[in-house]
Amino acid sequence: MNLFKKYKPALTPKMPLDHPYRSDIDGLRAIAVMMVIGFHAFPSIFKGGFVGVDVFFIISGYLISSNLIKSLSSNTYSLQTFYQKRIRRIFPALLCMLIACYVAGYFLFTGSEFKQLGKHIAAGAAFFSNIAYMQESGYFDVSGETKPLLHLWSLGVEEQFYIFLPPLLWLLWRSKSNMIKIVGLLAVVSFFLNVFTTADPTTKFYSPQTRVWELLLGTLLALCQHTESRNQWINIRFSQIVSNTLEKRANLLSMVGLLAVISGLIFINPQKDFPGWWALLPTVGAVILIAIGIRGWVNRALLTHPILVWVGLISYPLYLWHWPLLSIATIIEGTRPSVFHRLIAVAFTFILAIATYLLIEKPLRFGRFPRLKTSFLTVAMILVGVLGYQTYRADGYPERNFAAEFKNVSEAIEDWEGGRNLEDLNYLGHQVMANSTLPPEILMIGDSHIEQFLPRIKKLSEEGKFPPTIVMIGGGCPLIPQVREDSLKRCDDTFNSILDVLKKSKTIKKVVLGGCWNCYFLHETKKINSTDKGLNYYFNEGQVRHPFRGGAGADMAIAELEQFLKLLSKGHEVYLLLDNPFGESYNPRNLIGNRLDFKGDQHLKEEIQLDPEQVELNERLKKIAQQARVNVIDQQAALCPQGQCLRLTKDKKPIYKDSHHLRPFFVKEQASYLEQQLLIK
Repeated sequence: MNLFKKYKPALTPKMPLDHPYRSDIDGLRAIAVMMVIGFHAFPSIFKGGFVGVDVFFIISGYLISSNLIKSLSSNTYSLQTFYQKRIRRIFPALLCMLIACYVAGYFLFTGSEFKQLGKHIAAGAAFFSNIAYMQESGYFDVSGETKPLLHLWSLGVEEQFYIFLPPLLWLLWRSKSNMIKIVGLLAVVSFFLNVFTTADPTTKFYSPQTRVWELLLGTLLALCQHTESRNQWINIRFSQIVSNTLEKRANLLSMVGLLAVISGLIFINPQKDFPGWWALLPTVGAVILIAIGIRGWVNRALLTHPILVWVGLISYPLYLWHWPLLSIATIIEGTRPSVFHRLIAVAFTFILAIATYLLIEKPLRFGRFPRLKTSFLTVAMILVGVLGYQTYRADGYPERNFAAEFKNVSEAIEDWEGGRNLEDLNYLGHQVMANSTLPPEILMIGDSHIEQFLPRIKKLSEEGKFPPTIVMIGGGCPLIPQVREDSLKRCDDTFNSILDVLKKSKTIKKVVLGGCWNCYFLHETKKINSTDKGLNYYFNEGQVRHPFRGGAGADMAIAELEQFLKLLSKGHEVYLLLDNPFGESYNPRNLIGNRLDFKGDQHLKEEIQLDPEQVELNERLKKIAQQARVNVIDQQAALCPQGQCLRLTKDKKPIYKDSHHLRPFFVKEQASYLEQQLLIK
């Protein structure tokens, strides 16, 4: 039987008689979920497909609010009934997906990866995924492509919205408040937090405070369609004019709405500040389409098409399954899967979604024994959450067969100390890390590529072999005058603090400047991957920005670095710490290779060829150091004899934490080249 030929009653949700089914909304759901799947599977084609989530927010806010308003109007409002229905709607497919991810992780993930998965399962079961991902947005956070449950952030935002919405609407209804005005005010406040807040982009993306306006737009639409609520605020005559306009211009407006949604797919990309103002494009488009309904040609002819309606009905399990399949495929292969494998993942997504909807979601959502089903689902979700948390607490059960085989890799990924064992001091009005409370003789400045040496400084200090030193770090900050990155506002504060310390201090004799020069002058000059927001450094010359990517900014920054070194050398003995080798070949995660086709030690060679591009940059930096008459600490010379760079010890332990940070165990024991040159005089 052809599922596409006719809309099948077997797939039709059972609705109350007073709730007219809107097949066009399911069609809109289908467009939204296909946009998201397209973006995740083929980001170079569907660059703005992630805005499908914003369309989902509008739909969800509208439908849930419509049901709540109707229950309030008919005096059938029940908070208990509302949450029971939400549990039977959300939990079945989510439980199935979480359990499947846990099983896959148990057999295929390293200890650190399974530990992270356990944390994310616990967060997903508690509907706090967005909060968890906000807290993970630090410097050493792993790529989103290796987080199989990353997509649950949107479910977290929705469920957090459902915690406060029902009581809010009940309170406003009982107090006979102007519901449209109050909800509208909340939406405006949330929108302006989204646009003008100074929070970092990751926090703005995941935060419920900066996302709730999208769901509230759906609520406002539902309120405006409710006569009593509308008449509280909107003049009846004006309401009639709007209604007549919608009626007469329905076809045009429906096309405008669809165009706005599709425009988000075309004109928005991960490099833009999002949500921000750009989020209005898909959300307003979705509001228009829902408001017009089947009066509009787009809704009647396109959104109610049986294929779209069918996809819309399974959109929730489609959304749940698509990302774990793509993410786990990336983890297994050690790189982004081929186009063919991504197509297979998408096809399998549809198979799993149909099976989940027909065999799990419908039987548990509808039919007899609703309270028993609700209790069962609630207990099951709690148990899955506890299982995830226990896996996190157990460090991902590192003695599992696969995890034990690659225990060295897991340990490397987790290995970082930084300045953990140094003292935090206030020196001349600025916060610094120090190995001693005595007046400092050495100032070390830079980013995490300076920070990676602090465990060795601590070790030598305890042995009485390192003089009093203070350290000032700016993660991701190239400490070069006029170099900026708009998302790293703290870099200016760090730089100004360093200059102030140098100006005031009477005891500092030596200054060590380091940084991930391979990052700034090589990696960050290349085109950004279509799925990555990336960092956009630029050299600020007056009012003119010279970008590192596609511009002359990196060359201008290197020239400015020379001038800065000359300035520092006027009152201090200066050392330029050149960068250690850099690249995904050093990343412990990539040493495993394809997890379904691993063949012994072929992926675990102790040394690899040094990148000629890095050799060239190293020589260039040596030259400016020579011209500035400052000393050089050359890590390449120490780590890459004869051009072969060490990445593993003889007992197969990675010496890197990731693609460019050296591990504490290696730095403590073998990075003697630091003090051999720094303390030679």
